[in-house]
Amino acid sequence: MSVPTHAQQTDEQPDNPPPGDAPATQYITRTLGSLGHYQGLQQITAEGSVAFNMPMPLDAQVSEPRLELHYSPAAWLGPDASLQVLINGTPRENIGVADISEDATSPSTENGAMAETRMLSVPLQQEDLRLPYLQVRVRARSNVPMDRCTSPRAQQTYLTIEPETAIAYQLDQGPAPSVRGYINTLPHDVRIAISQPAPDPEALRAAWLLTHELQERGHDVEHTGLENGADIVIASRRELAQTGVRLAAGHNIDVVVPDPQQPTSRLLAVTEPFYIDALADPWGALLTSSGYPESISSPAPTPSKDSVQLIQLGVDGNARPFADRAEWAIDTNALPAGRLPTALNLNLVVPPSPAEQPLTLYVMQDNMLRAVQQLSPDGGPQSVRVGLNEVNPTASEPIRVLLIRPGAECIAAPPSGYAQLLTSSAVETRPAGGQSQSVAAFGYELADRYFVHLPPDALGRPHEWISVLASLGRSLALDPRMAEFVSTSMAPGGSRPFIWLGSQPPEGFDASIAVDQGRVRIRDNEGRILLDSGELPGTSFASLLRSGSQRGIWLRALDDGLPKVPPGLEQSTGDLVFGDERGVLVSLDTRDYALMKVEYPDYSTWWERLARYRGLLFVIGWVVLTLVAIVVSRRIRKKS
Repeated sequence: MSVPTHAQQTDEQPDNPPPGDAPATQYITRTLGSLGHYQGLQQITAEGSVAFNMPMPLDAQVSEPRLELHYSPAAWLGPDASLQVLINGTPRENIGVADISEDATSPSTENGAMAETRMLSVPLQQEDLRLPYLQVRVRARSNVPMDRCTSPRAQQTYLTIEPETAIAYQLDQGPAPSVRGYINTLPHDVRIAISQPAPDPEALRAAWLLTHELQERGHDVEHTGLENGADIVIASRRELAQTGVRLAAGHNIDVVVPDPQQPTSRLLAVTEPFYIDALADPWGALLTSSGYPESISSPAPTPSKDSVQLIQLGVDGNARPFADRAEWAIDTNALPAGRLPTALNLNLVVPPSPAEQPLTLYVMQDNMLRAVQQLSPDGGPQSVRVGLNEVNPTASEPIRVLLIRPGAECIAAPPSGYAQLLTSSAVETRPAGGQSQSVAAFGYELADRYFVHLPPDALGRPHEWISVLASLGRSLALDPRMAEFVSTSMAPGGSRPFIWLGSQPPEGFDASIAVDQGRVRIRDNEGRILLDSGELPGTSFASLLRSGSQRGIWLRALDDGLPKVPPGLEQSTGDLVFGDERGVLVSLDTRDYALMKVEYPDYSTWWERLARYRGLLFVIGWVVLTLVAIVVSRRIRKKS
């Protein structure tokens, strides 16, 4: 078995490289889009900016490290507009927008509102490479007088940072020798190899954990066998030794050199007992050595279960210039698992304002106004508490906090100052309760350990089932560190939530669907067919299982294939969701059949089958009774 490694990909190396030759040069690019900002980021106010973090290559020898900033300034900014770039809080570039030539390969933004995309390359310094993340802030400033009557400021886009913005560098000596460095310098497409059959369920959990962490970092992950080569290998020590991979004594995770003739080629090997929880954030940034023994950990605890500071949710707590508008966005999707937002405690510092026109604070949740409050004209520290709707954080838009100076004149510049949302501001939360009523709610209400019940063939088909778990975990925000793997031969125990991957539901649970009754059809309240599994091969379903207060998710394909997790599952409000690899097809609440109903057209009970032939049965019965009556009457006559 051969194991091509990171920095030794088959398309980059000569067929027979001489001993000691360095691997082909690797150029690594990590884009903003790969980190989840698929539409880029925008500056929407004159005093605002665009801020983001980019992961850095730790412990690696790199050259030509740079920030490739792709941006589109608004066409109306004019040639005198300036662009300021701050890296780790220090200004690195302050240029005129017209000083940078347009990137002819990038089209202009829709409606012609933005100019052609431009690219600015900012060289990075050695001190930048010592930090796990590069903190970038970009500001666009215009010298064009703003007419606030004809061009309302709330509708302006000053600058768009495009998703092609990237950290780029060249690896000089191959992948970094430390665990954290190796993971940070992996290419965009990563392959994880696991032995087949898998040694035990913990090997599956390790592969799922690695997949989860790499996907969170923006990688595309493929699962394969040991014979196909990979960047990360998961197998027993005996199987690894057969491929020439040997871990240090006492280590179950190691960055190793599998080929002595290629000392700069490396791979990450994981072996029994497959406990590698320390790889997950925030502990992974501390793994400066090349190998470690087993580790079991949990997510980093929050300072308070009932109150989460806004800085933990990524809210900018720095002072910002304020003329007549400032806005902050609070992403409640980043709240700890199992918590629902109940209130918002805002602590601000604002400039003074005229008594007849005090500053006004607006709080919006899902485009609904939750609070409007005038602040003290004296300015200074201000505190506001706002109640929130207790809604699914993953299906909600960020909460918007707007500070407005009302009555600002159209052309005259309003008084300037600074405003700051203090880091002591927090979101109050409460436990979600755990008694989910929908598939999506199961994910965001899951705050503790849970079981994963694997089918009998899971260890024999590890690549397929790891992909299923990774897709389900990403949709429902499941933490692999909280999972405990067991078989579907074991009934769900206690009150712990669980994932069920068996062909039949566990005994004693309401599954809302019967898979042993043939074809499934969904009709609406007007009789129209919304879904017919006979016409849609490859359809899978996710069903919420209930038994008292215990909850579980049953994922299964309607045919005998591998289940697919439909994109958009996390947005569904039903307790029974049908879909395929393209998305959700039907989501319904089985507790209320007023809108939709589940049917099984190919299945009927014995009574229904008898009723279908009731006419024939009546005739047969009448004939039998007639014959019996004739026979009885003849016998009576003979006796008489």
